[in-house]
Amino acid sequence: MSVPDAYHLQAAMPCGINALIVAHVYELDLRLTSSAIAWSTAIFAVEVAILAPFL
Repeated sequence: MSVPDAYHLQAAMPCGINALIVAHVYELDLRLTSSAIAWSTAIFAVEVAILAPFL
């Protein structure tokens, strides 16, 4: 089954939104949560760019 590449990105987006909601509800550090989401997204994007030719 073939799925367009954009669907994979859209499937991962609710994870970031959920983390921010939980951090807000439990009064956690929103800057730390946001930076963790940004860094993990950047690392994943670089990893995909490197591994894409091999897939």
